[in-house]
Amino acid sequence: MDISSFMNPAAPVNGGSNGQFTGALDSGLGRDAFLKMLVAQLNNQDPMNPQDGHEFAAQLAQFSTVEQLQSLNQRSTQQMDLLSGLGETVGTSMESQGEEIAALRNTMEISRATNFIGRTIETKGNTVSWSGDGAAPLTATLAQPAAQAEITVRDGEGNVIRTFTATDLQAGPQAFPWNGLMDTGATAPPGAYTFAVRATDAQGNRVSAEPMTVGTVDRVSFGTDGTKLWIGDVGIPLSDVRSMRS
Repeated sequence: MDISSFMNPAAPVNGGSNGQFTGALDSGLGRDAFLKMLVAQLNNQDPMNPQDGHEFAAQLAQFSTVEQLQSLNQRSTQQMDLLSGLGETVGTSMESQGEEIAALRNTMEISRATNFIGRTIETKGNTVSWSGDGAAPLTATLAQPAAQAEITVRDGEGNVIRTFTATDLQAGPQAFPWNGLMDTGATAPPGAYTFAVRATDAQGNRVSAEPMTVGTVDRVSFGTDGTKLWIGDVGIPLSDVRSMRS
């Protein structure tokens, strides 16, 4: 900035000097330039009409205020840069920890699921897997004793392929083994089937019968639909397992 006007003895120093300093401060005047202008003003003032002390003090106060504001702004900028860098570091660290936790959970779930292989599990459901040999364990939990229960087996398309009855049933879990025979006398092909149990007491009143899927786990799968335990052709979500026995 050109400060020759402030160092020219012929330049007026008593009139409008405060406005000159204010404009200089507003335009970004630095410490050294301000001091040079101040010295020039003192050297060139009229000895017969010296600079007003109040105006001189006001100029110093203005410069001090602007300098403090500039310093505060610089410190604020530095702190913001530091906080920004810290935020990026924390974000990266949390993301890394999240990935590690997810990997650990996945490993634990795989380990937990594989422990079910070869074990007999029980879960709520009305699906049963028929292997083509032996008997498929149709199971239901009765709320109270029942005089009779009618069991209906359906194929994958919902067609009734077998109906049979059981009598004198106690409360609690009840098994209704199905040997794969259909009402036609033929043997049903291996696969997944559904069943329903309609139980009644001696007076013909309905007895609650909750169907259960029971069987031995022969494999485990991991996919987008979660971890599943498989009993033949029936897949059971790991979270749905109610009990397990060897």
